Amino acid sequence: MENRIKNIIYEIYNDSKDEEVTNLYYQLFIVGMKSLILSEHKLGAYYNESKLKQELNLLREYFSTDKSVRVILNTDDKGIFAILLPAIMMNKEWDAIIENTVRLFNVCSIDYNKLPRIQLMASLISGYLINKNIYVDNQLEDEVIESCKNKIIDISIKEMNEITSNEIDKIKILKYEQERIKIIELLNKRCIDEMKYLNIVYGYINCVNLDENISREEEVMIDSFAKFIVKMRSGRINPKMMKYDLQAKPTFSGYLKVKKFSHPIMGTCEIYDRKNGMIYIKTKIGNIRMKIDEKN
Repeated sequence: MENRIKNIIYEIYNDSKDEEVTNLYYQLFIVGMKSLILSEHKLGAYYNESKLKQELNLLREYFSTDKSVRVILNTDDKGIFAILLPAIMMNKEWDAIIENTVRLFNVCSIDYNKLPRIQLMASLISGYLINKNIYVDNQLEDEVIESCKNKIIDISIKEMNEITSNEIDKIKILKYEQERIKIIELLNKRCIDEMKYLNIVYGYINCVNLDENISREEEVMIDSFAKFIVKMRSGRINPKMMKYDLQAKPTFSGYLKVKKFSHPIMGTCEIYDRKNGMIYIKTKIGNIRMKIDEKN
């Protein structure tokens, strides 16, 4: 299992490499991983919604694009799934994965018509981690399709409502149900090819070897992430060690006047270049860049 987790992390990292700066999907994956904490009251790792919001705000601050992170999450299934992947890999229980999908969609204000497909994708990755025969000869196994279909059918709107502090809007529920029915019909007819978004999952499932060009430093980083996820999944990390400081101020303001600094969320950071209106920062989770503010 650890090797499969490592390969998934490698695939999302490699898919996001942009010269010297790691790009959007990997950064969204890191946001998802850093926003999860182990529950002291039930089995599993769950998004701390306050931390998830702060991590996303931090990402908006340094992610250089004409589109906002929110727009990307509402138009790009791969971006949504990148945040969710750590929650899928850290949790053995399907109910915990479903709870995290609902929390993620509510925090990020993502359109609910995307939720059933993301849950379907989550069920495939969840099955892949424990079943090596999920995808054979470029086809999903019949048993896998039936298992995924039953999981989607069994998702309870009542339980989804209990996850949120407020009852889910009726329009959102209608959008969710319309898409869920469509997916169930496609699964029944075995029209898998019509669900193009599943190609995202196939990319992770089919990644079996690390690239020879990956550096030793990158390999160590990916390996450490995989080991951490396995520990979270098996409950070998004390939940009390993962308390989140709600008073943490995660913005970069005030930090960029010095070359090296310790950030409450990003950890140890070092500015290694300033050019073309951008600041390039080295962190333990990869290099990032952000637009230079006149004050910095």
